[in-house]
Amino acid sequence: MKYQKGSFVVVPNIEYLKGKNPLLLSVFFWICYHADEDGMCFPSRRKLASEVGSTVKTVDKYIKELEVDGVIEKTKRKKKNSKENHSNLYQVMQLDTPP
Repeated sequence: MKYQKGSFVVVPNIEYLKGKNPLLLSVFFWICYHADEDGMCFPSRRKLASEVGSTVKTVDKYIKELEVDGVIEKTKRKKKNSKENHSNLYQVMQLDTPP
């Protein structure tokens, strides 16, 4: 089978990522994959878990760690005229220096 070049993902904060848990890296890489040119995306937690090959609970754990470290910002979005969650919006941040 001949090699076919696939899509690629630009991954910011490479210094921050050194030595991190492989599942955290995978969550971050998939968020970067879905991000637009401004670093924003809104994949579902279930979709991320499927892509990572883990559970939603595991994805939630690493999203929280990425938030605490300032690598991403998460905004909860509500359905219009409702208190029910619609989706999360993720913003990939550029760190000046590793935390």
